[in-house]
Amino acid sequence: MKYLLDTHVCLWAIADKDKLSLNVKKILEDGHNRIFVSQISLFEIAIKLKIDKLP
Repeated sequence: MKYLLDTHVCLWAIADKDKLSLNVKKILEDGHNRIFVSQISLFEIAIKLKIDKLP
């Protein structure tokens, strides 16, 4: 199955896995799933970094 992560899920998957539900963790860990992140999410992360909204 294919999944498109939103910005928060992407960040939590990288930095704070405790914020993810058990179901989302299973989806992300399943090697049969294809996980995508939009370019806009990457742009949003870059903006948050630039304005010090992310550690």
